[in-house]
Amino acid sequence: MFSESLIRLKEKNLLREIKNRNSSQGARIVIDGKECINFSSNNYLGLANHPHVIDSSRKAIETFGFGSGASRLLCGGSILHSELEKKTAKFKGTESALIFNSGYSANTGIIPAIADEEDVIFSDELNHASIVDGCRLSRAKKIIYRHRDTKHLSKLIERENAKKKIIITDSVFSMDGDIVPLKEIYELCNSFYSRLLTPNSILLYIDDAHGTG
Repeated sequence: MFSESLIRLKEKNLLREIKNRNSSQGARIVIDGKECINFSSNNYLGLANHPHVIDSSRKAIETFGFGSGASRLLCGGSILHSELEKKTAKFKGTESALIFNSGYSANTGIIPAIADEEDVIFSDELNHASIVDGCRLSRAKKIIYRHRDTKHLSKLIERENAKKKIIITDSVFSMDGDIVPLKEIYELCNSFYSRLLTPNSILLYIDDAHGTG
């Protein structure tokens, strides 16, 4: 039965397969000996291949070795991670920062940490898959609002009486490249908070993976 499903996907050209590249990952890559323009990588500026980055990585490996060995809570974190988090917090203008190994890990780790079954999450219908999975893992009630539609979002928030309401949205949506109406959503949060006057009664969570820089 499973193999039949795979065959049907292949017939429709929907079966995804891993292709091996013969080069580093940047704006241009080589797959099966053919140079291709890469529109999918997060390394579109080629910074991962910059000589300074490579040299710094080599020096770090000589000092700290390769691999984490264990979780930071169990065996301590690298001072390099701490320095990166301090610089990230300064860049973002925040009190502190916590580095995850990927955006997917961040959303599936943070959202369940700030939401539970007593809360309600309002999620844009075109949010990234990692946000969708993070909402599922949180066990909170999830309500989808129409893409970038703050009026629809406001109506949905009015209907709910949860202890905590969390609005979750991408800043720049990865599939279409359109941008969240951030000012309107921020003002919406403030208007509800001014009426409720309860700490953490309404939170705004923004995935800025495609907007920073």
